[in-house]
Order: sequence, then C-alpha cells, then structure tokens
Amino acid sequence: MLSQRILEEPCLASIRCLVPELPFGAHPVPMKPSADLTAAGLGRMVADFLGALDLCDVTLVGNDSGAAVAQVVAARHAGRLLQRTWGGSPAGGGRPRRSR
Repeated sequence: MLSQRILEEPCLASIRCLVPELPFGAHPVPMKPSADLTAAGLGRMVADFLGALDLCDVTLVGNDSGAAVAQVVAARHAGRLLQRTWGGSPAGGGRPRRSR
C-alpha cells in the first residue's frame, strides 16, 4: 500500500490516485471463507475494482506483494491499463534482512 506521505506529494496533485485496500491480512472487514485469495484471485479483485468504477487508461502501481497482483492484472486483465510499474519492498533495499 502506498503511504499517505507519498500520496500527498505536490507532484501528484494533478493525478487521481485510488488505493483499494486489498486483503493482505490487515484489512478491517474479513473476507468470506470462499474468497479466492490467490494471486490470480486478488488480480481479479483489482480488475473488478477497475471495472466497477469504469476506469480505463489506468497506471497500475504495485509494490512489494502488490507487485505480484499487478503482474496478474497486467497479464490477464490488461484491457483497462495504459501503463504499469512495480517494485520490491522499500525496506532493506529489496534484499533479505540478516537475522541477528
């Protein structure tokens, strides 16, 4: 999830940025037991979100675990996307941390 600090950057003032809360474990409302929480299922949730809002020419940003979901959307539901970007976790520079 993008931090609020990033979303408030002046360079983003002219960009409409929607940040859906995906069920990665910290979501306040539990998913139904039958919910498909695989990468494919989460990708479908994002695609359904874009469809419900009738969004097109979307720039999809995925970070950390969300990058896997963004890749699924790009591969299986690309019709609404204009561009996409994804990256690793900002913590630790994308490298595994050493145990102490």
